[in-house]
Amino acid sequence: MGFGHIHVHTEYSLLDGAGKIKEVLERAKELGQSFIAITDHGSMSGLYLAQKIGKEIGIKVLMGCEFYYQRENDGENGHLIVIAKSQKGLENMLKMMEFAYVDNFYKKPRITWDILQKYSSDLVVTSACLASTINQHIMKGEIHEAKEWARKFKSVFREDFYLEIQPNSIPEQLIANQTIIRIAKELQIKVIGANDVHYVLKSDSFAHEVLLALQINKKMSDEKRWRFDTQDFWLKSHEEMLQTFSGVPPEDVRIACENTQEIADKCNAEFIKGHYLPFFYDVPDGETERSLLVKHTIEGARREGVSKDKEFMHEVQNEIDVIDRNGYSGYFLIVGDYVNTARRNGVIVGDGRGSGAGSKVAWLTEITKIPPHHYDLLFERFLADGRQPDSIESSVIEICHVKFGERLVSGVHL
Repeated sequence: MGFGHIHVHTEYSLLDGAGKIKEVLERAKELGQSFIAITDHGSMSGLYLAQKIGKEIGIKVLMGCEFYYQRENDGENGHLIVIAKSQKGLENMLKMMEFAYVDNFYKKPRITWDILQKYSSDLVVTSACLASTINQHIMKGEIHEAKEWARKFKSVFREDFYLEIQPNSIPEQLIANQTIIRIAKELQIKVIGANDVHYVLKSDSFAHEVLLALQINKKMSDEKRWRFDTQDFWLKSHEEMLQTFSGVPPEDVRIACENTQEIADKCNAEFIKGHYLPFFYDVPDGETERSLLVKHTIEGARREGVSKDKEFMHEVQNEIDVIDRNGYSGYFLIVGDYVNTARRNGVIVGDGRGSGAGSKVAWLTEITKIPPHHYDLLFERFLADGRQPDSIESSVIEICHVKFGERLVSGVHL
């Protein structure tokens, strides 16, 4: 059985991860690891890039995230590792992220037990680090409560829930590891060995300390600044993982490390070229994405004085049909939302560029400011049945969650 890291932070864990995705993946490949999970804090933004680089260098990338998890009573944030097994799992992670940013943001974007249950399909979950709900109970000596939470997770995720042990020298971690092993055997839950990677090489620990100082706006000369309690969070080899666990029987460590291969075999989610994740847009009750786009377009036609031009409006109707047929009504609403919000808040926005300027719908919804009929610009150069829009086909894709006022739009940033 092989070993790969299941708990990894990159530069997309802002001011917390010191390793660039390319460096992380290349180091894992150099160490002979055939897979790695990317699990940035409260972010899925690096996953597309990780998959792209992973395919180029020949290492399997598991699509994950370390979600901030609302602990039950104290209002503080716990941590939870979630990895997508399939495309459906990716979509469920996006929906959880939307909830975390819009409905339950407190210091960090947090999910809850109810939302985790609601979107539990096609996901692998691990108990994560010392900041997890289970480990927080263990550190307080509340073993019964820790055990009950392990039971709860297992009741939802069954064989896709794993308890996590880590090979760092933090005294509380040593206690947590030993307790996790006992709970796992009692409840028949599998254990994985993970290192909570925050930087690539052991020598990178100082650079990581600098990032943490920036995060909390402290000088490196401040002895009281927050820092990690150990320098053990580099991307370790399989052999280093086996050698750096303390207080855990070697056979338990071996099995825990090998169980990472089981997770890798289960998790095959990826972004498929030519297939885009759905655009989520929160439409009012009684509306659909198409009807709302039509409404905004008609309002724009009246504003521009073209609503009574039958030939023009016929062309607009044809555009809307093509846009909706190809699944881009939500995309137009999202782009219109952030472009117009930017303008209202004094952010400079260009008048439009590329083939998208040929869309009358884009002009009427104020995505662009160039009237395409004045310059004989063609909508078909931008979008036609059977192919992707030019501006989307040639662009870089990343998962995004953008909040304007009380609205959050989630999906694929193009």
